[in-house]
Amino acid sequence: MAQILVITWDGGGNVPPMLGIAHELRRRGHHVRVLGHRQQRDVVTAAGLEFVAYNHTRPWSPEEPATGIRFLLKFLFGVFTNPRIGDDVRSELTRKPVDLAVVDSMTLPALRATERAGVPTAVLMHSLHRYHTHNWSRGPIGIVAALRGMRPGRLWNNADRVLVATDRDLDPVTARAGQPQHHLL
Repeated sequence: MAQILVITWDGGGNVPPMLGIAHELRRRGHHVRVLGHRQQRDVVTAAGLEFVAYNHTRPWSPEEPATGIRFLLKFLFGVFTNPRIGDDVRSELTRKPVDLAVVDSMTLPALRATERAGVPTAVLMHSLHRYHTHNWSRGPIGIVAALRGMRPGRLWNNADRVLVATDRDLDPVTARAGQPQHHLL
């Protein structure tokens, strides 16, 4: 039985695939705990999973109104490049080491923390792989992330696995040499 840490954020559409994967891992006999925003506790524990709340990460809610540049900045600095997420991941890995981390693709500081800790990592892409690698990572978010020392493509490619939660016909993925193996869910 492996110790698995699932690292997520309360983004809305990313939560159902994360819960499905975490639940299946638990069903297969692994000990799974989920690290996320405090308000995720009820939905995670209702799925029968152990929950650990971020301690240092700024509060985040997908229900808090924000539009335009305010929304982009909130997203960019509140989740995608928030170094406090990395602090929380490092604290949790120290508190209770794991055999595997399953990390939401958009929590770049979490990916950097698991990589630096030497923890085997699977990245969960809860959207189209091509969108992540061609639009998101090369657009404003990816540029700012790179300036903050978190190149999305490098972090994803350094992971041991990339799990893509989409239909193969919508987003065909082929792994290239030197990249992690991709698994469409």
